[in-house]
Amino acid sequence: MSLQPTITSSVQGIPVFIETISMTPGGHILDTTGLLAGAVVPAGTPVALDDISRIAKVCKTVATYADVAATDKVIRVNKGHLFQVGDNISAAVGGIASVITAIDSSNDSYDIITVDTVLGVLTVGAVLFESTDKGATDGKIKNLPNGLLYNDAKVADGEDVVSVLRGTVYARRIPPLTDDMQASLKGFLFNGSY
Repeated sequence: MSLQPTITSSVQGIPVFIETISMTPGGHILDTTGLLAGAVVPAGTPVALDDISRIAKVCKTVATYADVAATDKVIRVNKGHLFQVGDNISAAVGGIASVITAIDSSNDSYDIITVDTVLGVLTVGAVLFESTDKGATDGKIKNLPNGLLYNDAKVADGEDVVSVLRGTVYARRIPPLTDDMQASLKGFLFNGSY
């Protein structure tokens, strides 16, 4: 692992950054815990970077594809997320956090996530995030981000990733962010154009 940013990637996708002002000095190793081997983590994914261990932990998020009723345990979400069965998921910090019991990706337009406890009423585009725990008031962002991945990365042991710490990003080209996540990414401007 070098001490200078290495702008290489095992996969390529669409550009998500308009401008990069500051990047990690040297790469971080992608933490593959809870990620499907061989999956692609897209550029712009929020990550929690630990500069001591040099580990990058992915902050999993997804937006709802359709409204969710108060009693729904089945949630239609946009494709392209990194959630797995067994992950805790929530829609609000301090709100309900549930365990994902099933994921159906057979539909071409959306995935269906089934949870063990209802998350409450949600509108189209509501951001769901991976929670540290499960419970009625236990919604807490598992990996609060302080950077965004510069390139797409393949989930594999030893995958070296470079992250942006400050810059301007196309907000609609990256995974959805909660208000708390955006607030933690202080060095970024989020451009609304596509």
